Amino acid sequence: MGTPITQANQSVFAVQPASWKNFDQHGCTWAENMANAYSLAKLWVKDEQEAAMIWCVPLKGVAYRWLRYSGNNPII
Repeated sequence: MGTPITQANQSVFAVQPASWKNFDQHGCTWAENMANAYSLAKLWVKDEQEAAMIWCVPLKGVAYRWLRYSGNNPII
C-alpha cells in the first residue's frame, strides 16, 4: 500500500492521472519516496499515454500537486 505517514516522515508522495482534478487517496498509487513517485509517473506515461500528477501528502494539512509528468519534461 505504500509508506505510512509517521513523525519521522513528514510527508509522502502519491501518483495519479493528471486528468483527475482532485487528490484521491483511494485511487492513487502511493510511492515509497520521491524517486519512486517519479518512476511511477514515468511508467504511467509510458503505459497509459497520459500525463501523471505527483502529489505531496503532508502529515498535517491538505495534499497538493507537486509535479506534473507528461514525458521527458516534468513540470513543477
